[in-house]
Amino acid sequence: MLFQGCDTCLDMVANAEADSWMSCGVSMPSRFLAEGLAPSDVLRLVRATDMTDVVRSLISGCRDRDESLSSSQLVATLMASVNCQAGSVVLYANPYGNIEFRFPALSKPAGSLYAVPGSTILFSVAGYSYSVTRHVINDIGLSVGKLLVVDGHRPRLFDGDNELYSAEAQNIPPKCILAINIPDASKDINVYCARTLSRHSWLPADPGVQRFLVGLEAMIAVDDPKTGRVAVELMSHPHPEVKWAAFKVLLDRDPSVATRFVPLLKSLNCPVINATLERGGEIGR
Repeated sequence: MLFQGCDTCLDMVANAEADSWMSCGVSMPSRFLAEGLAPSDVLRLVRATDMTDVVRSLISGCRDRDESLSSSQLVATLMASVNCQAGSVVLYANPYGNIEFRFPALSKPAGSLYAVPGSTILFSVAGYSYSVTRHVINDIGLSVGKLLVVDGHRPRLFDGDNELYSAEAQNIPPKCILAINIPDASKDINVYCARTLSRHSWLPADPGVQRFLVGLEAMIAVDDPKTGRVAVELMSHPHPEVKWAAFKVLLDRDPSVATRFVPLLKSLNCPVINATLERGGEIGR
């Protein structure tokens, strides 16, 4: 289904006149994701480049690559590049970011909106335009959305620290959203309710934090007798998500020990943690 979406995207550029991008290199995908390039520089490059050729080369390059892979290699590649939940395909990636196509009509209904740290440049190709909803991040959640149009002449830059975009709220979602993503793994992904626009949780973008969380979950799954001791040690981890995960383990295994860490959690001044503690009754007081 998602690669049928790529065919739809390819149809958008099929009739466009090809430029000499192969000889001059101005539209090579790697040019948009290079060391030292600020997001504003990438935006200027997109504005100065015929993105029709970039899209054509991305899709054709993926087809050529897939034809050269064995069955097992192809499965591994697809698992790494396709996100069925989000309805997206990563067609190019390097250490600095990725170029992604999203197909909102193929994604599952979103109950949450995600503010991903870093920057995203939405772009389009000649003759194709689409709309997204822009939300500004404030102290209590998200602002009411404002509709923005993206076309071949109007790419849009989103700063994940201060804003996010979505397409799910529209009656007729765009066929395809084309994005250059420049992530910042040092910050967290904030999660908002799509209906109320309030912030309700966060996810760690740092792979190091994720390893701690996965390791703790694995110990719980096998009922490792050292899980409680490890959870106590993880309460000193600098990341609040790790602290919170460890606290939940202690609360389940030894509430008297967990209670000792409530002041530490409250000192983080995290609205989500504080609200959860208060809903928990005595343990949060």
